[in-house]
Amino acid sequence: MESFAVWCKKARPEGNATDSKLKLLLNFNLWTNQKSSSRNVNLDVGFMLSQEKNGSEEAVPISKIAESIIFFCPFRILDADIEDLQTKLDQNVLGAVFNDRCTLTKPDGHNYSTATLINEPSESNFMLYSIKGIPETRLLELEEHSQGTMLKITVPDSNEASLPIYYRFRITGSGISKLVLDSSSKDTLLTNAFAKEEVIDFRLNDYRTLPLDISDNISENSKTNVHLVIEPIHFLLMTDASVDVDSAEELKERRLLEKNVWKNYVPAQVKNDVIAWHWKTSVKKPSDGYRNYIKLRLHEFNVRTILIYLSILIVLTIGSDIIEHFLFSTWGWS
Repeated sequence: MESFAVWCKKARPEGNATDSKLKLLLNFNLWTNQKSSSRNVNLDVGFMLSQEKNGSEEAVPISKIAESIIFFCPFRILDADIEDLQTKLDQNVLGAVFNDRCTLTKPDGHNYSTATLINEPSESNFMLYSIKGIPETRLLELEEHSQGTMLKITVPDSNEASLPIYYRFRITGSGISKLVLDSSSKDTLLTNAFAKEEVIDFRLNDYRTLPLDISDNISENSKTNVHLVIEPIHFLLMTDASVDVDSAEELKERRLLEKNVWKNYVPAQVKNDVIAWHWKTSVKKPSDGYRNYIKLRLHEFNVRTILIYLSILIVLTIGSDIIEHFLFSTWGWS
């Protein structure tokens, strides 16, 4: 599949703030459902922006450095295909995302909550923003591109915006389903009957598969975009517990998803036990890109596959009987 891309557009020049760097933390959760008759794929995307300070550099609001963060998707997206996940991120889910105890405070009448990670140094705080909501506070804007869609998320101007800012949303629809492709076995018909194989080719900032104008935006030489320091990229694949997963990337961990924590967060069509496959990858600079090629294999052994197997055996038996009878009657074999 063609690559996704992410970059930040500089704020309007105002002192030296627009020369500052930003750290960008990236979370991707790809939900698949191999046991569904229809292709159900969801991609959760999380961005955290924070200032990269050098020595005694003074903290400034993120909005003084960046006007917006832009996420390019290599397919068409409608507004209905994007779900704002802010309301699904209670303190238990958010704590699980960041692997820490968490508290949430939501001021009345605002489109953000203030989150505190208890065990981080100095009780790390950040602001969790809604990107859709009511028109007056909506941060998300969709812009069509000849080869996809750009999701532009405005960096809000707030009195507390010197704190890191976190956005999280879910992409659904036919476009994101192309991330998971059928991989038909070249072995026997029996192999196809008892196993289902798929591949995932996830790419981010991969210049080989980006339109030229998009790849220009992730270049470190861009004059209009913020210099980003990419923190380790967290990519999680959520699969049915019976699926085998193989990737050349080193796996950080694999665990059974905790139902009591995630029950109000998981996509509606996910009903079975879910295994979370977690990869954590560091990149030196945005233009280095990130790639993860994953193979999935689901072993199917149920009433349907048993009937297929028996049908094949019956056909083979009848076929061999017909051939044997033909040879005997034609050539007089005995």
